[in-house]
Amino acid sequence: MRKSRPFRMPQKGFIRKYQSEYADIIQDHLGQTYPHMSKIIYIGDTAENDAAVIRNLQSIYMKVFGYICDPHLNLPTLWFDDMMYSKNWDSILDFLASIKPFLNFDRSTLAIFDIDQTLWAPKGVNDGPIAESRKKAIDSILKRYFSKDNSFLLQAIKAARAIYEKSCDKKYIGLTEDNEDYKALIAVLSAIGIDRECIDNPSQSPMSRYDSPDDLDWWAESTLDRITREGSIYDFLHRVMFLVIICDSTDYPGKFGLNLDLVRQDIQDFGIKFNNGVPAPFSAFRSEELSMCRILAKNDEVKDAITLNRVVFDIAETLDSLGVPILALSDRPDEATYDDTTSLLDEPMIIYGPNYRDEIRKLILN
Repeated sequence: MRKSRPFRMPQKGFIRKYQSEYADIIQDHLGQTYPHMSKIIYIGDTAENDAAVIRNLQSIYMKVFGYICDPHLNLPTLWFDDMMYSKNWDSILDFLASIKPFLNFDRSTLAIFDIDQTLWAPKGVNDGPIAESRKKAIDSILKRYFSKDNSFLLQAIKAARAIYEKSCDKKYIGLTEDNEDYKALIAVLSAIGIDRECIDNPSQSPMSRYDSPDDLDWWAESTLDRITREGSIYDFLHRVMFLVIICDSTDYPGKFGLNLDLVRQDIQDFGIKFNNGVPAPFSAFRSEELSMCRILAKNDEVKDAITLNRVVFDIAETLDSLGVPILALSDRPDEATYDDTTSLLDEPMIIYGPNYRDEIRKLILN
């Protein structure tokens, strides 16, 4: 291992995978827990976050081998500085064959697996349910805001989904910072028209217009662009806090059947947590997401279920049988992972994907 970097946990805020401090935390944990470890295998799905962890670990440890599978990569399988980039999970067999001469599959090697879209809900294989759990969570938030089911609620759900999907397409923009809580808040409040123009003229509310998919797509794109130009999530939060006060003195909530008290409560709760540096400040959204993930994990229909990635699961199980320490990492917030009763990590899941179990065991064990 190379010389460690001095590290101090921040008193506020949070650390993302792409930051060097994230690798420092891993280093600190490994030094205490796996003192015999000298080499690392890291398997993930993003060329941004996971690849950054690998690079930062390589700056600390002498030998770190990385594998990134992202179907959206517009390139063939590529090796670069002990890291393989690929568009399909089948190539992980080539990765194992390539690194086998340089390490031992025993206690001296540590295997690190990303969780979301690698170990479960694998990207490019069955990753839809993870995104759907967040959309369904947004649906549930909106249902809380309406006194009864009506056409305005249905239109708000369509609008929220449209702008949420747009924000997911625009990765790493300053407004959302790739934070699902920020995306969800923007989607929910935009969909119910917490906007000065809509409050002054309810006919401009997305709940009153944009019936066609094309019109809704245009609205989502232009609204997200406008909010982005107007500043950061901090600016958006302060603006909607002020607009809710204005809205309360109009007939806007009554026209659409909105429970503005619940809207205000969620905004205030978000603001308090945001100012205190809480990584997941939209508590209501994350609670609903956890509930939806539990439901999807139990789904018997594979296409609608959160499933384990068979090829990665078989690799982890085989390495574990040889005494290789296994570590799983995720950026998923605690609030969307477990509560006082259960943990998503304990939910039984269907194992799904191409079956290379025999090839994996032969490759690793021989």
